[in-house]
Amino acid sequence: MTLDEYDCLVPVRTCKPEKPLRQRRETTSTKMSMKCPKNAEWRECTNICPEKSCENYLQTSTCFSLRCGEPGCMCKEGHVLLSSANKETGCVRRETCVKLDSMKKNIEKNKPAN
Repeated sequence: MTLDEYDCLVPVRTCKPEKPLRQRRETTSTKMSMKCPKNAEWRECTNICPEKSCENYLQTSTCFSLRCGEPGCMCKEGHVLLSSANKETGCVRRETCVKLDSMKKNIEKNKPAN
């Protein structure tokens, strides 16, 4: 087993299957009209495991699946969702999350006491 780009466990494939594991989906006009948020890209086969976000990117994922999810936008490799609550905010590099965490802590530390 190995981790994929979304930190989900996937089996290591050592040989090519003789037949495709799944049928290729028809490309629809949805793809043409769908615009993905910043640092995300359209994929015909999305991961059904929840995408990593700045809130959980350091947590170990226990999600594992070989199935394809619905076509849609996913963060590019090396990126995570800025907010898991709102995918429209787009994706950021993982390093950006550390900077955001640090800024939030400084703001909280400098808040006047009530």
